[in-house]
Amino acid sequence: MNLCAKGELSAMPIKLVYRKFPVTLIRPLAYLEETQIIACAEEQNILKASCTCPYGAHSKRLDIRKKIASFTNSSGAVKRRILRAILGKNP
Repeated sequence: MNLCAKGELSAMPIKLVYRKFPVTLIRPLAYLEETQIIACAEEQNILKASCTCPYGAHSKRLDIRKKIASFTNSSGAVKRRILRAILGKNP
């Protein structure tokens, strides 16, 4: 999103250590495919909530998601390599 909207190559860090507070934010699902998360939620019977905002149906985020699926052929391996490149390190 940042690259397409602002021309900035960046991503949310998977581990964020706050300097001013004794808090560390960890995003444990960062390396999972969306389909894996959905399957796990269904298996655990976790309810799904949908955004009812009409803007969400035609958002820039949805357009970018479709473009990424198109140029990666929905390959999880390609998406992981892109993530590693953006983060600048190997996970």
